[in-house]
Amino acid sequence: MNLKEIINGCKCYAVKKEKKEVVDGVEKDMFNSLVESLLDEDDCQIIYRGEQKVYVYEKTGVTPEKINENNFNALLEHGKSVFYLGAKADSYLYGFNNVEFPIRIDDVSKDLFEKIFNEIKTNFTNLKAEDNLEFISFFNEINIKKFISIIGNLNDEEKWLTRLYYLWYLHTSGTTEYKKYSNFLSTSKSYKIAEEYSEGELVYIGWIPRPIKNRSVYLGSLMNIKKRLESLHLPTYENEPFPDEKEISLLGGFFPQYILGIYQVEEQELLINQNIFEKENSFLIKNGMSDLIVKLGFSINQSNFAKSDIYQKSAYSRYLSYSEENGYTEL
Repeated sequence: MNLKEIINGCKCYAVKKEKKEVVDGVEKDMFNSLVESLLDEDDCQIIYRGEQKVYVYEKTGVTPEKINENNFNALLEHGKSVFYLGAKADSYLYGFNNVEFPIRIDDVSKDLFEKIFNEIKTNFTNLKAEDNLEFISFFNEINIKKFISIIGNLNDEEKWLTRLYYLWYLHTSGTTEYKKYSNFLSTSKSYKIAEEYSEGELVYIGWIPRPIKNRSVYLGSLMNIKKRLESLHLPTYENEPFPDEKEISLLGGFFPQYILGIYQVEEQELLINQNIFEKENSFLIKNGMSDLIVKLGFSINQSNFAKSDIYQKSAYSRYLSYSEENGYTEL
């Protein structure tokens, strides 16, 4: 099922004055206009993320009473948070100093690469062994000094790309220690895969503006750094552990500017990101400039982010920002 099929087969709602309202008329036309722009694959990649309600509701501070009611009010409260905070990677549930595995998004220290080496050497279960014999055999105690020494001679940009290459392997490998504190948030190009992960509950729907390698990691985005590592005689893997999942891993998380809505699978209802109807965004869409939203995301007033009630009641301990000029900044 693709995005157009989902929208044609569901009821669309938005949160207005804290209430659920059906989107129709002019607003539905605006929404459909934006969707048409998102379907242009030259400009963006549509992505999906499956979630189970109780887990993500707790992350965003939905009260236990509303969770137990299991009704649309719980989704409204959750949506209000997601459309302001986004959906962050698990590392943002923890402070910098209270977990063993490093979680800073900009860390390229020797200590980090030692931890990466030691984590990889115990995690080959889901890797196709016959295609990755050299990769598997490299990670033993004999080679750790060589690994650290070669990486230590790289510049900071290459270290950061090398970090992405190896941490993405750990992120996609399954139940690794790093997975619990990952800087990545898994999404898929396939709605079907996301639905399976949701177990019939929630699917976040959104997009990544191109070039998507600036904001995400997937096997194709790592080819250049793979070639560089091979030239340095460092180990590389030949495929990802679960290629059928069509994974695109968002660095840091799913920013609210790029979330179209939250789909309730069983109910076939889509809660639309209400930011689409804010003045600046609606003006662009009504005047045929949806492509700017595809590129830049929704305009959202986050000037009081850290002090907002939405952030304060969430389970997140920290947050990050992104700009084309400065990249990722953690706070």
